Amino acid sequence: MNFDDTPQEAEFRAIARKWIAANAPKEFEEELSKSSLGRIRLAKHDMVEVGKA
Repeated sequence: MNFDDTPQEAEFRAIARKWIAANAPKEFEEELSKSSLGRIRLAKHDMVEVGKA
């Protein structure tokens, strides 16, 4: 199974992230960081930082 983004999906994702960063209420960012998804993202980031992913 291929989970890589197509160029169109990558472009959409970038546009969506920009819009969310500019328009979403900042309290959502805090809530997300407390959610399991937020913890998963932080763990993935940490793994990338130490070269494990």
